[in-house]
Amino acid sequence: MKKLTTTATMLSIAMTTGAMAEPEKFNMATPWPGGQIMKSANRFADRVKLFTNGEVEIEVHVGGQLGGALKVTETVRNGVAEAGHTWMGYDWGVDRTTVLFAGWAGSPKTDVFGAWLTEGGGAELQAQFRDEEFDVVSINCGLGSPEVGMVSNKKIQSIEDFKGLKLRTSGAWAEIAVGLGASTVTVPGGETFEALERGLIDALEWGSLGTNRNAGFHDIAKYSIFPGIHQPTVIYECLFNKDAWERIGERNQQMIAAAAEVEMYVNYTERGHEDAEAYQFLKENGHKFIVLDDEVLVEVARLSAEWADKVAADNPWFAKVLESQRAYEALWENSENYR
Repeated sequence: MKKLTTTATMLSIAMTTGAMAEPEKFNMATPWPGGQIMKSANRFADRVKLFTNGEVEIEVHVGGQLGGALKVTETVRNGVAEAGHTWMGYDWGVDRTTVLFAGWAGSPKTDVFGAWLTEGGGAELQAQFRDEEFDVVSINCGLGSPEVGMVSNKKIQSIEDFKGLKLRTSGAWAEIAVGLGASTVTVPGGETFEALERGLIDALEWGSLGTNRNAGFHDIAKYSIFPGIHQPTVIYECLFNKDAWERIGERNQQMIAAAAEVEMYVNYTERGHEDAEAYQFLKENGHKFIVLDDEVLVEVARLSAEWADKVAADNPWFAKVLESQRAYEALWENSENYR
């Protein structure tokens, strides 16, 4: 797929081309039970229909309707669904490299991560990696603000507080947090509320303030723990079955990429707005905000770098992406001084 010049150029092409008699209809698998992330997926689908002049229509399905909720990539690759909307880190059990593209404990901040993807070659690496290792077409379609570190029934602030903590998480953090003494488990999003409510877990990480507020976690847990040490940023991915992708032709492929490009920005600003509103709401309703001790942040940085170096030693793709990400992040060193 050719790199986009500008979204405006793509829209100009879209408005001058007639529609097909019969649209290509794609089913889109997701891991999402609903909420803001599902809203973003549906908005992307609506924009695809608009940009392609109705030549491609996408129907979005909640998690578990089309294959396993955490098996979106497999569902798309096998053709059970033509498309998917997911967080790539759910495939970390297949290849740890996925978390580097999805956001992890050692990620750059959101603005740097986004710039690495679009300007630093990250998106091209991602497309090649997903093609070669998972046999799917991959496009970024969502960029999120830092997540809440944890929603918890317990006050968590020091390293000692992590000892024996039953934590729902996923991706790299499921392994890294063990170094702090936590016991980690991965469950689909639709099961997290019940797990916390029933005491099967002490804490969970799921999304940003707005996403967590919309999920109602504040009704069953009184603490939000900051910062989002496990996820300084989050990237959502749109996947396509390769046979289905080829059927729609180059022009519609570029229109879909343009729709994803727009949704990256819209998703980012929407999440920021919802986070601000959620903070005010939660504060007014007596929710407690806890900031982790500096010693925790230092130890997490050490554990994350150690984990990444260990994985890179045995995984050429991981090593290649990690090197690119770290080199690009170095360009932004001390950038707060001039921005």
